[in-house]
Amino acid sequence: MAAETPTNNFIAIPDLQSVNASIGEILSSPLSLFQSSCGASTSTVGQLQDKISSLDLSLTIPEHPELRALGYSIGTNSFSGKYNLVLPDLQAAAEMAVGGSISIAVGVLFAAMLYHFVLPSREESSTSPTKTRTLLIGSLICVISIMPYVVFDVVGIQNTAARFSVMAPFILYLFRTFEAAAGFVPKGADESFSRYCTYFATPAEVLFEQRVTRKEMIQSSMDVIKCAAIMSI
Repeated sequence: MAAETPTNNFIAIPDLQSVNASIGEILSSPLSLFQSSCGASTSTVGQLQDKISSLDLSLTIPEHPELRALGYSIGTNSFSGKYNLVLPDLQAAAEMAVGGSISIAVGVLFAAMLYHFVLPSREESSTSPTKTRTLLIGSLICVISIMPYVVFDVVGIQNTAARFSVMAPFILYLFRTFEAAAGFVPKGADESFSRYCTYFATPAEVLFEQRVTRKEMIQSSMDVIKCAAIMSI
């Protein structure tokens, strides 16, 4: 009787480097798509900015003698020379607009998680904090800390002022996350989901009242828009 030869069954293990590359490609594909779309719009704005920068808006004031008026005197050739008018940087404005919109949208997402998972359990967690609540708060703090750098990379923000404006709301989100975790949310800010999202994600001081007229609401909205415009300038 012939002896059976043993067969060796091997399990093929894929290359870990190729697996990691595939996983990284899958995870980064949405960001890459968004980054490519932002890059296309940024290049268009950049071309427009180059055309605007090529315009010669200089003004030359010729030499002038000493000027006297109302008891004051201006020295000779005090204003003479060449002056250039610098137009706004459209590319930096576009980067700030896109980055600011993303930061506010992310702030609304953070507010939703805090409103549904952290605020309802703050009374119970004051005596015995749950692991889920603690883990969520710690995760939000970590994500908020690194999210500005992700936005910088995705949008491609290079201007220092634009980076500062985009990063400022995330600093506010960090403090308001600590505020929600400790149970110090202002009275009236957590009465509804929309109100808390407005309070959390708005990079301006927001006051809440029980009874307001339509005119007061419009005026309050205009104050927020004015604050955002001043921050952009």
